[in-house]
Amino acid sequence: MKTLLSLLEREYEKNGVLDVTALEVVAEESGMPLSQVAGSASFYSKFNGGHLGSVCRCELADEPLSVENRRILSQDNGYQGLRLAVSNPEKILGAVTESGLRGRGGAGFPVGLKWKTTKDCTCEEKYVVINADEGEPDTAKDRIIMETVPHAVIEGMAICGVCVGAKKGFIYVRAEYPEAKEIVEAEIARARKVGCLGDHICGSHFDFDIEVVSGAGSYVCGEETALLSSIEGQRGEPRLKPPYPGVEGLFGKPTVVNNVETIANVPLILTLGAEEYRSMGTEKNPGTKVITITGTERDGVYEIE
Repeated sequence: MKTLLSLLEREYEKNGVLDVTALEVVAEESGMPLSQVAGSASFYSKFNGGHLGSVCRCELADEPLSVENRRILSQDNGYQGLRLAVSNPEKILGAVTESGLRGRGGAGFPVGLKWKTTKDCTCEEKYVVINADEGEPDTAKDRIIMETVPHAVIEGMAICGVCVGAKKGFIYVRAEYPEAKEIVEAEIARARKVGCLGDHICGSHFDFDIEVVSGAGSYVCGEETALLSSIEGQRGEPRLKPPYPGVEGLFGKPTVVNNVETIANVPLILTLGAEEYRSMGTEKNPGTKVITITGTERDGVYEIE
């Protein structure tokens, strides 16, 4: 399944421009009216001659801070959390809820409650969407997570899929992060090869796969409903809520939308256990936080409780 953005990206990369001929090709292949294709293409800076946003170039700090506790950024790629999840799928939601994990994208909403909303929907078609449209100035945490531990994002998505009953996931990566997108796509291919994505993941009866969608230069697509509209091939503009994505999200189906850092916590919770995870951080917001420091002699990305 190719999204409209993927098709537009392909045609744009061929000639560095989206002319009428290219738009007609996309319209025919996507089955969408030419007017909708043209309207969506004109929304994005990359396709209409505008400027893409600036990117914070901070990297993972070589010298840790004395208060650091790198847990997310030090995960291995054994997919142990996913293997535990498929062997005891009924325990996933309880572990995530008991861990006290809150969204790391800004709102701080309890992740277990968000997942339960989608899990409780009886619809057979559900989605997991990861918001990697990190457009805030001087922020590089999500990029570093994707470039350093991409397997943690992929594993967390698969665990979520098993929990809520979704078979497909999307990672929406901002246009300014081509290296991160390439690294994530390579890890997705590796995960498929070792049986951790695709049909019967980790030898179970669960199916789950992931598609990466590249943004095209629109800060507003960092808002979750605008991001969903963008994946669907519409202009990336926010929707009125309710209905909330957990009940009526991508393509009108129940959808979990999480931030990159949020989902990267999930494998830790499964492997450490909720009690040990809660031993880090604070009572109301357990775990660690990946942060970016700029404008100092110690510029870089760090992870602290």
